[in-house]
Amino acid sequence: MPEILYFRPLTGLFDEAQVSGYLAGLGYSFRDAIQAETFVVSHTAAGRDFGLERRRTAPERGFPPLLLILVRPGLITVDQQTRPEELLLAAQFMEWLTDHYDCTATDDYDHDLTEAYKRRPVPRG
Repeated sequence: MPEILYFRPLTGLFDEAQVSGYLAGLGYSFRDAIQAETFVVSHTAAGRDFGLERRRTAPERGFPPLLLILVRPGLITVDQQTRPEELLLAAQFMEWLTDHYDCTATDDYDHDLTEAYKRRPVPRG
């Protein structure tokens, strides 16, 4: 599994407000006060509180080991260097993202993973 995934829109830009709105309701999340384009997501309130406290008291230590999602109009990164519980939230976000936007997906080595992360329509019958 790639550590970091990069999503880029094929046309237009990502709607930052829409993406941020979705992320605000994903798990226990918060927008980082130091890097406002980054969302930190935990699967528990305790994890969120730990992340908030660490960023407040020791920002030089970087982010805690939680799901990190950076949101820019032309690029969304999903840092998957986290625990399995947060990886489930990452998968949920990426499913939502590819359901709402036509975009490419690449990894840290610029491998094209678009087909692997493209949302597949659910057959109705």
